[in-house]
Amino acid sequence: MTYAPTTAGSGSLTLGYSYKNNAGEAKTGTVNIAYRATTDDNIVATPSANPLLVSAVSSTNVTVTFTTDDGNAASALSITTALNSLPAGWGTASTGFGCSVVSVGTGCVLSLVYAPMMADSGTLNLQFSYLNDSGLPKSGTVSVAYTAGP
Repeated sequence: MTYAPTTAGSGSLTLGYSYKNNAGEAKTGTVNIAYRATTDDNIVATPSANPLLVSAVSSTNVTVTFTTDDGNAASALSITTALNSLPAGWGTASTGFGCSVVSVGTGCVLSLVYAPMMADSGTLNLQFSYLNDSGLPKSGTVSVAYTAGP
């Protein structure tokens, strides 16, 4: 017997069998085989603005939406970059961020604020880690290029 799934899924295969016992009596039974097919999906992080162009001494909300690239669920998403030590002008309401399940339609959103006090430019890099649909640990980086002009 071979199991070669083409998509993610799970279920139980029930097989019936028959035999004769040592007394020659006909007997039947069933066996249930549970199965699960997983994928090696990735979490994709999409900033609401990239590049971000703003005026100095202003405040702009930026969101980063995390989803999977194949619609199958990933889990245990966490930002591994210290959110309390972002570059000057960047901030967020929380010092920790995580989502237990990430997929298309159940994405997670990190809210950030960029409020530069003077002209500046650079790239905000946020590292994150997660478990893919197969339960394997993976990591990624989202980058937001920013410029604050006069």
